[in-house]
Amino acid sequence: GEGSVGKVPCEILVSIPRDPKNSVYSKRVSCIYRKILVPLKVELFEKGKDKPSKMLTARRIKKIQGYWSILESTMFDLESGHRTQLLTEKIKYNQGLPDRLFSRRDLTDDSNEKAFRP
Repeated sequence: GEGSVGKVPCEILVSIPRDPKNSVYSKRVSCIYRKILVPLKVELFEKGKDKPSKMLTARRIKKIQGYWSILESTMFDLESGHRTQLLTEKIKYNQGLPDRLFSRRDLTDDSNEKAFRP
């Protein structure tokens, strides 16, 4: 569907986990800014609830090395009123990491990535 975040038009994307037992949430509703394909708002629904329990909103977006990146966002717990602010201070893309680092085996072994850490 279509919606908006403020005055920005968005495409609505509803995501449902393939295996409901493997997720805390029964669905995720994202408002995607079509021009840059970045979610501006994401609502997370817990199992058995009609209203979202958490909501993530993008606050600051910038194009870095050709990629649109969310630099500041806030996660709101809609039940408790608590919020967590997420800030990204530095991003560096395309660092020449070898494909092998992204295999299932290597992703579970932290020692494989040590040589590539800053």
